[in-house]
Amino acid sequence: MYTDTEIRKVLAESGVDAVLIINVGDTGVVKEYAGTFFQGQYSGSSEASGTVTRSGNFSNVSLTGSSSGQVTGMSTPMHRYSRQTMFKARLVDPATSRNLWVGSGEVSAGGRLFVGNGSSASSSASAIFDDLRAKKIIGSAS
Repeated sequence: MYTDTEIRKVLAESGVDAVLIINVGDTGVVKEYAGTFFQGQYSGSSEASGTVTRSGNFSNVSLTGSSSGQVTGMSTPMHRYSRQTMFKARLVDPATSRNLWVGSGEVSAGGRLFVGNGSSASSSASAIFDDLRAKKIIGSAS
């Protein structure tokens, strides 16, 4: 285990200007119910009679009838998958321990097939560096 003084000395000797510290919290994959898909088939007979009354662009239909038959079908629940990564980050001056920049945010990923770790991690890193560049704390990538 290194002391704070030893760490600062090595950072200064290595010419490190700042240290970026990132704390990440992840919800894991969240499965949400999104509805039910029903598909069915009707076999039988139907008979109906009625009237249609038109008023401008609208029509009113009144039917009376009977139906005799059988419906067979299958319902399938549908789910939506997502994951959310929340992060807190700070850029610290190693010589003084002063915060040069503090940021936080959350990155969401979703999909029907797979929600992997890579999309959340790379999006979090991109968000942090985009903000640091926008505030001219670091230079743009060359």
